[in-house]
Amino acid sequence: MSEYTDKAEEKSQQHQNSINSAIDKLLSKVEAIEEAHSSFIPLAKERQKQRMEKCMVELEEGYSILKKKDQKYFGIQKVLNAAQQFSQTVHSELPSIIESSLFLGLFSAFDTFTGELLGAIYTKKPELFRKMNRTVSIADILEYNSFDELKVSVLQEEIETFRRKSYVEQFKDLENDFKITTLKGFKNWSYFVECSQRRNLMTHCDGIISEQYIKICEQEGYVFKTPVEIGKKLRLGDEYFAHSCELIIEVGLKLGQTLWRKIFPNEIEQADEHLNEVVYNHLRPGKWERAKTFSEFFIEQKNISNDLNRKIALVNRAIALKFGGENEKAVKVLSTVDWSATINEFKLAESVLLDRYDEAVCIMKKINKEGEIIKEESYYDWPLFMDFRESQEFLTSYREIYNKDFIEELQKRQVRQIEENQEEELSLLSNKPAVLISSSVLE
Repeated sequence: MSEYTDKAEEKSQQHQNSINSAIDKLLSKVEAIEEAHSSFIPLAKERQKQRMEKCMVELEEGYSILKKKDQKYFGIQKVLNAAQQFSQTVHSELPSIIESSLFLGLFSAFDTFTGELLGAIYTKKPELFRKMNRTVSIADILEYNSFDELKVSVLQEEIETFRRKSYVEQFKDLENDFKITTLKGFKNWSYFVECSQRRNLMTHCDGIISEQYIKICEQEGYVFKTPVEIGKKLRLGDEYFAHSCELIIEVGLKLGQTLWRKIFPNEIEQADEHLNEVVYNHLRPGKWERAKTFSEFFIEQKNISNDLNRKIALVNRAIALKFGGENEKAVKVLSTVDWSATINEFKLAESVLLDRYDEAVCIMKKINKEGEIIKEESYYDWPLFMDFRESQEFLTSYREIYNKDFIEELQKRQVRQIEENQEEELSLLSNKPAVLISSSVLE
């Protein structure tokens, strides 16, 4: 039992230190920050609005009291207090402070990501330590119990040194260290630089434009849409914040995947499977634009592990384009492959995406209950079937194949999902007191 536990812990630790784990954690953090922004900024604005309305009511009450000769003093006090509260509310920067904090949180998440990414790379390939231009005194070496402890310490120092540099310098170092010339070769690079420079302004100058901000942005090819003036204050706003989230996610995923493929060419298949999973996870909730970005990056790769992963990537790319409002581009992507020579699942995908439903149901029946890729679950989960499963052709064929009604089964699944979520929430709530009690006992 102990040996099994040790192996499980070792596997878990390997996943925590893996490149795909670093990427996934970044995506999760940015999405959480996005959700926080969409939830709390409107609340802050609504609270500000309610306070202003309350102040206006109190002002009107104060003016009414002023008309009464025997209550003028009380009326004056009420008017002055309401006016003061109104002024404070009008000049309150609560929404912008929350937004700025979340914006800075994006880069905190990115910095954590780069540290975890480098940690995973050096852990997986220890020979890279030889390339570090770092010296350690004998006295310092003797402080460690093992060579592994020394390596961990040296790596942490290397990562901290790396993080203290600007992102432009960081990417230059990565290109030099790993002999990659394409890390900055994507169309949004200059936007990422501007975003990171704005982060510096928000952190150190309250958003006030500096000469350095303008200089670095222009050096990296950023073109300002409107004239910028030194000393003027930059703000964020919903549109800019949303674009910043897209940039951090795009840069993080592309950086992680590019280094993974370059440094560990024997893990191309794992990198492909991870990228397909990331695309799929953004297709399911209908995040079409993000899925377009990721799938475009995937199909542009020169080295893809096998034909299966390449075709899955193409199908997912077509799904993102079709449901993301670019059907003509989806058709063009599909036309790059002769799907008639592929397995039935891909033939079905082509037929569904081209709205050839009569043809699609015939292929469904050939696949029957389970194929090489498609199983019954696929019809519920895969966004490929989002429109198709609403058609009468699909509903009839599904009943013939599985001997049950799709709509009824869907409702049952939804009920089960709700029950499972409730059980999970109750489990979490019931476990909290136990954790607190056990902690107090240990103390």
